[in-house]
Amino acid sequence: MHKVRLTPTMLSRLAIFEVAANELSFTKAAELLFVTQSAVSHQIKALEADLNIPLFIRKTRKLILTKQGELLAQAVRHSLLELRHTLKHLSSVVNNRLVISCTPSFASRCLLPRLSEFQQRHQDVEVVVVAEARSVDLHKEDVDVCIRIGYGDYSGLLVTRMTNEVIMPVCSPVLLKELKPPLSLKQLKKLPLIVENAQLWDIPEKEWSFFFQSFGMDVKVSSKTRYSHSYLVLEAVISGQGVALSQSTLVRDALKHKILVKPVQEEIETTAGYFLLSRPDHENPQLIESFKEWLIKQVNFENISGVTA
Repeated sequence: MHKVRLTPTMLSRLAIFEVAANELSFTKAAELLFVTQSAVSHQIKALEADLNIPLFIRKTRKLILTKQGELLAQAVRHSLLELRHTLKHLSSVVNNRLVISCTPSFASRCLLPRLSEFQQRHQDVEVVVVAEARSVDLHKEDVDVCIRIGYGDYSGLLVTRMTNEVIMPVCSPVLLKELKPPLSLKQLKKLPLIVENAQLWDIPEKEWSFFFQSFGMDVKVSSKTRYSHSYLVLEAVISGQGVALSQSTLVRDALKHKILVKPVQEEIETTAGYFLLSRPDHENPQLIESFKEWLIKQVNFENISGVTA
């Protein structure tokens, strides 16, 4: 039987093999490892010699894992993932750090105005807020909780619904001038309507065409100015540039303080909401639970009804 010792050199070669197995390319593996392609190839050949088995079938511009290579790749991936989780756990125990990923609009309108209260309650916790709208892989990235708007279809994660969203038109009171709300929808369509570019994470109820069709009107909305994110739309609305559709959570404070008003009574209840996502095997579940309970109390507002003037 061929004996294999897990020497430091062997462990280093296994780490290189894991990258090459993921990429199925020595060239791409070399780029990720910041070494030359020949260095990766040399280490893989040495590993195959150590194990006395072929790990790759080498074809022109293509690598294929052998059956033995597949088995080893799965084992190495699992072992390295466990090691990464353990190292992250040790780091979190020492640093007590909470990394929060949320959309820029949620960060600016909901989280940041209230975050100091959480920090006062947990003064030993370092809080990092990352404002972004992209998809985040909580199993691989240095993020503890992710806050996104959607419908709750997030597989492999702990999913907690925080809000039920209502879509409503909002505008600055300055825009209405002599008009007295509530306006009719015919009056509304004559006002400048702000258009937000549809994003993959958006909900369809935020489209003006969908909104008007929901109340039996066929209205084509065009605008020479479009915005890529909700937080830009809300800034434009607050400055009096027009009327926009917004989810209720983002405008609750602005409506309460009469920075914004609802020009019409019509609104759309949706099945969408803000969700808090976390890993089931998080290293510090008590911290995640504390943040989740605090945040739900902060954002689980009463439904906004009627017209604010």
